[in-house]
Amino acid sequence: VVSLALAGIDGDLPLEAFRVYFGDYECPASEVVFDEALGNTTVVKVPLCTFAASTTPIRVFVDPIGYASNASPYAATSPFLFRQALEVHTLNPDSGSFYGGTELTLRGAGFGASPAMNRVSVGGIPCLITNASNDELRCFAPMQPTGTSEKQAVELEVLTVAGVNAWQISTVFATCAGSAFEPDAAAEPEPEAEPEPEPESEPESEPEPEAEPGVGYLDPTAVIT
Repeated sequence: VVSLALAGIDGDLPLEAFRVYFGDYECPASEVVFDEALGNTTVVKVPLCTFAASTTPIRVFVDPIGYASNASPYAATSPFLFRQALEVHTLNPDSGSFYGGTELTLRGAGFGASPAMNRVSVGGIPCLITNASNDELRCFAPMQPTGTSEKQAVELEVLTVAGVNAWQISTVFATCAGSAFEPDAAAEPEPEAEPEPEPESEPESEPEPEAEPGVGYLDPTAVIT
């Protein structure tokens, strides 16, 4: 939140009467406080809105009075300048394929509002930007040369009309060969199923021996008298 102290302003003016601009970007005020302790000064509190990284003059318009002194677009110079820094807060995902094609999402502040205003690289190779806003970028990671390390720097530059800003943020984008993102990673073949053993056949039963004639057996040739 940016606090601006304005002198000589009626404390009864509503919040809607105060309009604050950072360069060409208007950021709505959230609170107006009349402070007698500061010599009848009106303090305007403005949550910073998102816009491209730059150093811009602050403009303040009060309805129905007009622009504040030293904060007017018609002044030759403005002593009140605000620097919007370029920041990357998160990078998702933080790993992908050496062969490229992983979509990266960078979130932060100070990004250019269009893809052409931004430059993103992974390991020094351009990352193709598909979507851009002042707080989010999306791009497709490039293929990395053979033999590069597993961790490559992600660098981001934002362009303005005057050229490349002096501010640049770097973070780390880790690539990992053989990861789930790698399209050429061959799946390990499933082990072949071992053939089930055939059931053992039961041994054939031996024929019973023929009975010899003798005690306890009837001799068919015997004559019974």
